[in-house]
Amino acid sequence: AADGFPLKGGRLDYLDRRTVAVLIYQRDQHIIDLYVWPVAGIGPHLTGDTAVQGYNVVHWTADGMNFWAVSDVERGQLDDFAALWRRAL
Repeated sequence: AADGFPLKGGRLDYLDRRTVAVLIYQRDQHIIDLYVWPVAGIGPHLTGDTAVQGYNVVHWTADGMNFWAVSDVERGQLDDFAALWRRAL
């Protein structure tokens, strides 16, 4: 929150027939969904950082976990969010 990305909540969701944790952050009026699940098997068919239907997507792995940040926030702000997470791991 001190860096401008307060945690707003969380939920369990389904992605590719697997249960994944989703942490929900906010940046100004934009929501950032951070999907997290163990690295095992085949993941989504996206590769690396991209944009899909107006949403920016940033992917990284750390400590045996997949992280996918998805938001309509500006690309640079989503990159900043991912960088904060990477430093925290």
